[in-house]
Amino acid sequence: MPVLAYGVAWGLAIAIAVTLVYRHVIAFVLGLSVMPVMDLNCFYTNKETPANVMSATWLSGSKPEYAITVLGRIVNQHFKARARIVKVYGDLYYKELPDQQEVLKSQIKVLPAGTIRCQADIHSFIANQLPNEMPFELP
Repeated sequence: MPVLAYGVAWGLAIAIAVTLVYRHVIAFVLGLSVMPVMDLNCFYTNKETPANVMSATWLSGSKPEYAITVLGRIVNQHFKARARIVKVYGDLYYKELPDQQEVLKSQIKVLPAGTIRCQADIHSFIANQLPNEMPFELP
């Protein structure tokens, strides 16, 4: 009987270790980054679950090139801002995108002059954009 208990204990320990480590092994082998649990919660849910959306809206009469420069600094500092989501064996990982200019183009939307005139226009624009599905190939 003690031999059986010894085997069960080792089997349980190995099963727990594999469960905790396998995502890191896959990420290392494929050159990916493991998605943290809090990020996973954004993707494994149902459509009725409330979500907090954080957004920064830049409003100015100056040139869009300035916004591209500022956003470029942010993208360089934050890995998630320049990574896409990759699904491997049902698990989600981050993969860094090689071309920063493509990342910036995907994040900046230049609107025609006069599109945003007041706070209600901003709310309307955001309300129209939120139902769009987020593509995994972009940050």
